[in-house]
Amino acid sequence: TEYNSLKNDHQIINKQLEDALIEVSDAKAKVQFAENTKNSIEEQRSEILKTKGEIQSQLLLKEDELSRKDVEILNLTTQIKDLKQSNDYKLEETTVTSSNK
Repeated sequence: TEYNSLKNDHQIINKQLEDALIEVSDAKAKVQFAENTKNSIEEQRSEILKTKGEIQSQLLLKEDELSRKDVEILNLTTQIKDLKQSNDYKLEETTVTSSNK
């Protein structure tokens, strides 16, 4: 009868609504998971950028230290050359003075 047909249609519609609600609930859970994942990735990215900044800062300090060491080496090399020349000159003078005696 028409009543049974309407009752049957009503049950089908209710089942479809229940299924749709389940799908919406699943979709909401997926969206929440995606948002949580996105937030986690953004936090990791922030930490990586922070670490990168620290490493770059340390690298600059080390490069400055290296430059200072290069200058020290250059100064010491110059002092060594000067001392060798001075010693060579003194040795020559001593040799010349000794041979003149």
